Amino acid sequence: ITGEDQRARTRNKVDRYVREAYPAWLRAHAGQECPGQLSELNAYIHESDANDGWGRPLTMVCGAARLAGEKTIQVMSLGRDAEARTEDDIIAEE
Repeated sequence: ITGEDQRARTRNKVDRYVREAYPAWLRAHAGQECPGQLSELNAYIHESDANDGWGRPLTMVCGAARLAGEKTIQVMSLGRDAEARTEDDIIAEE
């Protein structure tokens, strides 16, 4: 698998968590704001793990953990270099 394939798969996965899985989870859990862990969203997008294309765990920040004025949920991969706040980070938020 090439680095571009890993990046594309990861981009697709983080987008699906935010745009498909999280809204479906909200509908199924009325009155709750966020799942306890990202893997709780796996069933809604038929994923077996919550890892990025490099095999590292994706991270989720949701609800009260977000700063005021930010979106409700953020799912992120640290990308190929596994370092935060670099140009290869892959982030989706809603």
